[in-house]
Amino acid sequence: MKPSVNIFWFRRDLRLHDNAGLYHALKGNKPVVPVFIFDTNILNELEDRKDRRVEFIHLA
Repeated sequence: MKPSVNIFWFRRDLRLHDNAGLYHALKGNKPVVPVFIFDTNILNELEDRKDRRVEFIHLA
């Protein structure tokens, strides 16, 4: 049997500290696989392209 994992999907909030969803994923007893999908179709359609989080994603 293959081991199971928790997948944590980072969307616009890439914070490692003070991230409730990530906290709950990590407090389980399974390994966590972090996932971020850089989808320009979504990012380019956001209303506030000057949002610091979106700008950070584009610069990263």
